[in-house]
Amino acid sequence: MPVALMLWVAFELLRAGASDFLRLEPCTYLDDVQNAGKRPDPALLGAARKRLELARSLDPRNPVVHEYLALVDVHRARLVAGDAALSAGYLESAGTHYAAALALRPNSAYLWAGVAAVRGALLHGTARDEQGYRAALTHAMALGPWEPGVLQTLVLSAKPHYAALSANQRALIDEAQRRLKRLTTDL
Repeated sequence: MPVALMLWVAFELLRAGASDFLRLEPCTYLDDVQNAGKRPDPALLGAARKRLELARSLDPRNPVVHEYLALVDVHRARLVAGDAALSAGYLESAGTHYAAALALRPNSAYLWAGVAAVRGALLHGTARDEQGYRAALTHAMALGPWEPGVLQTLVLSAKPHYAALSANQRALIDEAQRRLKRLTTDL
């Protein structure tokens, strides 16, 4: 094996490993916030974002980094919910990060559920994308029909605008709710 090839492989492994290491702390923080259902600390959220952006600069092909950058933007949108334009901007940014993650991991029900949540939140704003919402909802249900996290994201994200959804979209949400209830009562 030529030395140049060995050096290139070593560099690639080091770069990907460093990116993975850098994402661990912010991902753990964001998972803790999500699991506890608490409001994130804006300073810690900003620090998590900076660290994830550094990880992305080292390895832009890491779908986990893009997914968590999207989650940061979703939290940022919630923190500024009183400012509709700023909140929509953060949600649009989250959608961009989810799109990058989906380009790398297109068969992730969790990513599609995240896209559905973002697009669902944007249904009341100026960036209405009902077709995109329906597609994300359908993909998430098809790829993760019994994944509790996927089902919960879909159900919770549809609550604010359930009445405005089409009959087909409501049927998917109702099915997600039935499955989620069945999963939680079977435990």
